Amino acid sequence: MEITIRKHVALAMAMASVLGMLVTMGRHAAAAGAASIVAPLARIWFPEEIGSYTGYLGRGATITRRHSR
Repeated sequence: MEITIRKHVALAMAMASVLGMLVTMGRHAAAAGAASIVAPLARIWFPEEIGSYTGYLGRGATITRRHSR
């Protein structure tokens, strides 16, 4: 995993969003906002690992092959 400027920018934007929610709407809204930001941030930081995942997802969904370009 290569840590790039874009990954740092994405992390900073996510942290600023959560901080903004904390200041304006309170800690419960900030916690909900942080929970909703985790999946997109993971896709930015770990695209190779997520793209190569195969297996059970839940509710009967299964990934049977790896993503290829």
